[in-house]
Amino acid sequence: MRVCLGGTFDPFHVGHEALLAAAAKDATELFIGITDGALAARPTRTVPTWQERAGRVESFLKESGYKGKLVTRALTDPYGPAVTGDYDAIAATPETVRGAAAINAQRAANGKSPLRLIHVPHVLAQDLLPISATRIAAGLMDARGKRLTPVVVAVGSANPVKVEAVRREVGAILASSKVQSHGHAVASGVPEQPRDDEVVRGARNRARLAREADPACDYAVGVEAGLMRLPGESAHVEVQACVVVDRDGWETQGFGPGFHYPAWVTERALRGEMVSAILGPVANDPRIGSTTGAIGYLSDGRLDRTALTQQAVLMAFVPRIKRDLYVGPPPA
Repeated sequence: MRVCLGGTFDPFHVGHEALLAAAAKDATELFIGITDGALAARPTRTVPTWQERAGRVESFLKESGYKGKLVTRALTDPYGPAVTGDYDAIAATPETVRGAAAINAQRAANGKSPLRLIHVPHVLAQDLLPISATRIAAGLMDARGKRLTPVVVAVGSANPVKVEAVRREVGAILASSKVQSHGHAVASGVPEQPRDDEVVRGARNRARLAREADPACDYAVGVEAGLMRLPGESAHVEVQACVVVDRDGWETQGFGPGFHYPAWVTERALRGEMVSAILGPVANDPRIGSTTGAIGYLSDGRLDRTALTQQAVLMAFVPRIKRDLYVGPPPA
């Protein structure tokens, strides 16, 4: 099978290794276009010569045991010979799959058969974000994906309970990375006592505004609590919604456990009163919203608001922990 692919391959990292290994797996001939000239230029760093980068690619394939024919060539346009060559397949990552689709469209226009796509999923760095040459060059991680600087999380709230809950849970998920969480007093864009779809909307608004407030962050997290009612049900449950937006703009969401308030609390909350104002006097805790939360009082301390928020944050990170199942093609 004749396989083609392209790239700049600098800084050379474990993601490049995965791409090359996947392309070489069943290939009898491998064509690799390595960018040169304007296509290889980067505004913030000097890219090594074509010969240096080609040498790294060739060395890796030799060391990994590839025995087929190997052709490396300077690539000075986005498509190169892939649009006209007699290849069978093209290897692409999520970043380059659009380019592969454009190549197939051009091949169709030229009367050539489309190339089979060898989809190579992201290789995640220690921070659960795709390893990238840009982040390596910026000094955020090494070529194996080890984080070299703290993971920065912007939280769309100044409430210390939320900020601490996010720090704890993201720190637990990224156990081998140092995590810094920064709270930002942003508007939720929904009523103070949100209900139904307003709950998710508030969490999303908080995450997006936190990202705007700290554009260099790795993750922005918004958490919103409110009353939700499922279709066909008469009673509302209190639910924590969490929305996470990462530095690449990918959004994921999750929910914490739901529980019922006493009916008289729910009735007053649905009229717009804050639950903390309703239950604070009953619990003899005027700061209940910033301490254990209503759940701490109602559960006799078995669960507090920090832990409840942590569970919502974990649920929002689930698609990130198994990212290839959520953003790639179904497993073969």
